[in-house]
Amino acid sequence: MQTEYREWDFDEWEKAWSISVGEVYTCSECRNMLIVSKGGTGSLDLKCCGKPMTLYRGCGDAA
Repeated sequence: MQTEYREWDFDEWEKAWSISVGEVYTCSECRNMLIVSKGGTGSLDLKCCGKPMTLYRGCGDAA
């Protein structure tokens, strides 16, 4: 079975590659937190305790 993929539009690319001020990332091992203070475009490869850091969703989210 072949999966069909659609092309992203500009808004989807911009959202996927945007690094926004105020985003918070956390380490699942030591609970260290990092906050983005200067935004831009690109990708982040944040690591702590040898593991990738994850985007913090806040205490109200179940993620």
